[in-house]
Amino acid sequence: MRANGLIFGLLAVLCCSCGPNDAPGNLIRDNDQYVATLGQVADLTRGPFAAVHDGHPISDNERRDLTKAEKMIESLIAYKPDNYGPYILKGLTLRALDRPKEAERAYKQGLLYTPQTMKPEDKIAVSQIYDEIATLYFEQQNYAQAEEHADKAVSLSADNPSVLANAASVKIQLNKLDEARKLLTQAAKLDPNDARTKQLQRLIDPAAK
Repeated sequence: MRANGLIFGLLAVLCCSCGPNDAPGNLIRDNDQYVATLGQVADLTRGPFAAVHDGHPISDNERRDLTKAEKMIESLIAYKPDNYGPYILKGLTLRALDRPKEAERAYKQGLLYTPQTMKPEDKIAVSQIYDEIATLYFEQQNYAQAEEHADKAVSLSADNPSVLANAASVKIQLNKLDEARKLLTQAAKLDPNDARTKQLQRLIDPAAK
Protein backbone atom coordinates (compact mmCIF):
# COMPACT_ATOMS: atom_id res chain seq x y z
CA MET A 1 0.00 0.00 0.00
CA ARG A 2 1.33 3.41 -0.93
CA ALA A 3 -0.90 5.62 1.15
CA ASN A 4 1.64 7.42 3.32
CA GLY A 5 2.01 10.39 0.99
CA LEU A 6 -1.53 10.28 -0.30
CA ILE A 7 -3.21 11.45 2.89
CA PHE A 8 -1.41 14.80 2.81
CA GLY A 9 -2.47 15.45 -0.77
CA LEU A 10 -6.03 14.51 0.10
CA LEU A 11 -6.03 16.78 3.12
CA ALA A 12 -4.92 19.66 0.90
CA VAL A 13 -7.76 18.96 -1.52
CA LEU A 14 -10.25 18.65 1.31
CA CYS A 15 -9.23 21.88 2.97
CA CYS A 16 -9.54 23.74 -0.32
CA SER A 17 -12.95 22.30 -1.15
CA CYS A 18 -14.67 22.17 2.22
CA GLY A 19 -17.44 24.59 3.01
CA PRO A 20 -21.03 24.88 4.20
CA ASN A 21 -23.39 22.17 3.07
CA ASP A 22 -27.15 21.76 3.24
CA ALA A 23 -26.84 18.22 4.65
CA PRO A 24 -27.28 18.13 8.43
CA GLY A 25 -23.98 17.62 10.23
CA ASN A 26 -23.26 14.69 12.49
CA LEU A 27 -20.97 16.05 15.23
CA ILE A 28 -19.44 18.53 12.77
CA ARG A 29 -21.46 21.74 12.50
CA ASP A 30 -19.23 24.25 10.74
CA ASN A 31 -16.24 24.62 8.48
CA ASP A 32 -13.77 25.28 11.30
CA GLN A 33 -14.79 22.06 13.02
CA TYR A 34 -14.45 20.23 9.70
CA VAL A 35 -10.87 21.43 9.19
CA ALA A 36 -9.97 20.67 12.81
CA THR A 37 -11.30 17.13 12.40
CA LEU A 38 -9.18 16.68 9.29
CA GLY A 39 -6.12 17.63 11.32
CA GLN A 40 -7.03 15.10 13.99
CA VAL A 41 -7.48 12.38 11.37
CA ALA A 42 -4.05 13.20 9.93
CA ASP A 43 -2.44 12.95 13.36
CA LEU A 44 -4.14 9.63 14.16
CA THR A 45 -3.39 7.96 10.83
CA ARG A 46 0.12 9.20 10.09
CA GLY A 47 1.93 6.50 12.08
CA PRO A 48 -0.26 3.54 11.06
CA PHE A 49 -0.20 4.55 7.38
CA ALA A 50 3.59 4.79 7.50
CA ALA A 51 3.82 1.33 9.08
CA VAL A 52 1.58 -0.26 6.46
CA HIS A 53 3.39 1.59 3.68
CA ASP A 54 6.69 0.11 4.88
CA GLY A 55 5.22 -3.39 5.16
CA HIS A 56 5.12 -3.50 8.96
CA PRO A 57 2.21 -4.73 11.10
CA ILE A 58 0.38 -2.03 13.02
CA SER A 59 0.52 -2.03 16.80
CA ASP A 60 -2.47 -2.27 19.12
CA ASN A 61 -2.18 1.46 19.82
CA GLU A 62 -2.12 2.23 16.09
CA ARG A 63 -5.16 0.02 15.58
CA ARG A 64 -6.99 2.01 18.27
CA ASP A 65 -5.96 5.25 16.57
CA LEU A 66 -7.30 4.01 13.23
CA THR A 67 -10.59 2.96 14.82
CA LYS A 68 -10.93 6.42 16.34
CA ALA A 69 -10.04 8.01 12.99
CA GLU A 70 -12.67 5.89 11.23
CA LYS A 71 -15.40 7.39 13.44
CA MET A 72 -14.14 10.91 12.75
CA ILE A 73 -14.09 10.23 9.01
CA GLU A 74 -17.74 9.17 9.21
CA SER A 75 -18.52 12.58 10.71
CA LEU A 76 -16.67 14.26 7.80
CA ILE A 77 -18.81 12.28 5.35
CA ALA A 78 -21.99 13.17 7.24
CA TYR A 79 -21.13 16.87 7.06
CA LYS A 80 -20.26 16.89 3.37
CA PRO A 81 -21.41 13.64 1.75
CA ASP A 82 -20.64 14.72 -1.82
CA ASN A 83 -16.92 15.35 -1.20
CA TYR A 84 -14.82 12.46 -2.45
CA GLY A 85 -11.90 13.01 -0.10
CA PRO A 86 -13.34 11.58 3.15
CA TYR A 87 -14.38 8.38 1.37
CA ILE A 88 -10.79 7.92 0.28
CA LEU A 89 -9.51 8.54 3.79
CA LYS A 90 -12.02 5.94 4.92
CA GLY A 91 -10.71 3.49 2.33
CA LEU A 92 -7.11 4.03 3.40
CA THR A 93 -8.06 3.54 7.04
CA LEU A 94 -10.02 0.35 6.36
CA ARG A 95 -7.16 -0.92 4.22
CA ALA A 96 -4.75 -0.38 7.10
CA LEU A 97 -7.20 -2.23 9.39
CA ASP A 98 -7.08 -5.19 6.97
CA ARG A 99 -10.67 -4.81 5.82
CA PRO A 100 -10.07 -4.82 2.04
CA LYS A 101 -13.64 -5.37 0.85
CA GLU A 102 -14.90 -2.42 2.88
CA ALA A 103 -11.93 -0.36 1.69
CA GLU A 104 -12.82 -1.13 -1.92
CA ARG A 105 -16.41 0.00 -1.36
CA ALA A 106 -15.21 3.25 0.21
CA TYR A 107 -12.83 3.97 -2.68
CA LYS A 108 -15.56 3.34 -5.23
CA GLN A 109 -17.99 5.56 -3.33
CA GLY A 110 -15.41 8.30 -3.46
CA LEU A 111 -15.04 7.92 -7.21
CA LEU A 112 -18.74 8.67 -7.61
CA TYR A 113 -18.09 12.20 -6.32
CA THR A 114 -14.91 13.11 -8.16
CA PRO A 115 -15.31 16.33 -10.18
CA GLN A 116 -15.86 16.10 -13.93
CA THR A 117 -13.32 18.87 -14.45
CA MET A 118 -10.37 17.99 -12.26
CA LYS A 119 -7.68 20.29 -10.97
CA PRO A 120 -4.09 18.95 -10.95
CA GLU A 121 -4.36 17.99 -7.29
CA ASP A 122 -7.60 16.13 -8.01
CA LYS A 123 -5.92 14.15 -10.78
CA ILE A 124 -3.12 13.11 -8.42
CA ALA A 125 -5.57 12.01 -5.72
CA VAL A 126 -7.91 10.19 -8.13
CA SER A 127 -4.95 8.46 -9.76
CA GLN A 128 -3.92 7.15 -6.37
CA ILE A 129 -7.48 5.95 -5.73
CA TYR A 130 -7.37 3.84 -8.88
CA ASP A 131 -3.90 2.67 -7.91
CA GLU A 132 -5.14 1.56 -4.48
CA ILE A 133 -8.09 -0.32 -6.01
CA ALA A 134 -5.70 -1.98 -8.47
CA THR A 135 -3.57 -3.11 -5.53
CA LEU A 136 -6.60 -4.65 -3.82
CA TYR A 137 -7.49 -6.59 -6.97
CA PHE A 138 -3.85 -7.60 -7.46
CA GLU A 139 -3.74 -9.10 -3.98
CA GLN A 140 -6.90 -11.06 -4.83
CA GLN A 141 -5.14 -12.28 -8.02
CA ASN A 142 -7.89 -10.62 -10.07
CA TYR A 143 -5.38 -9.29 -12.59
CA ALA A 144 -7.92 -8.25 -15.24
CA GLN A 145 -9.61 -5.83 -12.83
CA ALA A 146 -6.26 -4.78 -11.45
CA GLU A 147 -5.11 -3.89 -14.97
CA GLU A 148 -8.25 -1.85 -15.69
CA HIS A 149 -7.74 0.30 -12.62
CA ALA A 150 -3.96 0.50 -12.97
CA ASP A 151 -4.38 1.78 -16.53
CA LYS A 152 -6.74 4.49 -15.27
CA ALA A 153 -4.20 5.47 -12.64
CA VAL A 154 -1.50 5.81 -15.31
CA SER A 155 -3.79 7.86 -17.56
CA LEU A 156 -4.15 10.43 -14.79
CA SER A 157 -0.60 10.37 -13.43
CA ALA A 158 1.86 9.22 -16.08
CA ASP A 159 4.66 11.11 -14.30
CA ASN A 160 4.40 9.09 -11.07
CA PRO A 161 7.04 6.31 -11.09
CA SER A 162 5.24 4.38 -8.34
CA VAL A 163 2.00 4.30 -10.33
CA LEU A 164 3.91 3.22 -13.43
CA ALA A 165 5.74 0.44 -11.58
CA ASN A 166 2.51 -0.82 -10.05
CA ALA A 167 0.87 -0.96 -13.46
CA ALA A 168 3.92 -2.78 -14.83
CA SER A 169 3.67 -5.43 -12.12
CA VAL A 170 0.10 -6.14 -13.22
CA LYS A 171 1.18 -6.39 -16.87
CA ILE A 172 3.86 -8.89 -15.87
CA GLN A 173 1.28 -11.12 -14.22
CA LEU A 174 -0.76 -10.98 -17.44
CA ASN A 175 2.38 -11.80 -19.48
CA LYS A 176 2.15 -8.45 -21.29
CA LEU A 177 5.88 -7.99 -21.07
CA ASP A 178 6.31 -5.40 -23.83
CA GLU A 179 3.77 -3.13 -22.14
CA ALA A 180 5.48 -3.69 -18.80
CA ARG A 181 8.87 -2.78 -20.28
CA LYS A 182 7.52 0.51 -21.64
CA LEU A 183 6.04 1.43 -18.27
CA LEU A 184 9.25 0.55 -16.45
CA THR A 185 11.39 2.47 -18.92
CA GLN A 186 9.21 5.52 -18.32
CA ALA A 187 9.39 5.02 -14.54
CA ALA A 188 13.20 4.69 -14.67
CA LYS A 189 13.50 7.97 -16.57
CA LEU A 190 11.48 9.71 -13.86
CA ASP A 191 13.39 8.08 -10.99
CA PRO A 192 16.57 6.25 -12.03
CA ASN A 193 17.22 5.08 -8.47
CA ASP A 194 13.83 3.55 -7.72
CA ALA A 195 14.55 0.09 -6.30
CA ARG A 196 11.21 -1.44 -7.21
CA THR A 197 11.47 -0.37 -10.84
CA LYS A 198 14.93 -1.95 -11.06
CA GLN A 199 13.66 -5.13 -9.42
CA LEU A 200 10.82 -5.47 -11.93
CA GLN A 201 13.16 -4.76 -14.83
CA ARG A 202 15.47 -7.56 -13.67
CA LEU A 203 12.45 -9.84 -13.30
CA ILE A 204 11.61 -9.35 -16.98
CA ASP A 205 15.17 -9.14 -18.24
CA PRO A 206 17.58 -10.85 -15.79
CA ALA A 207 20.57 -9.22 -17.52
CA ALA A 208 19.27 -5.72 -16.76
CA LYS A 209 21.40 -3.70 -14.34
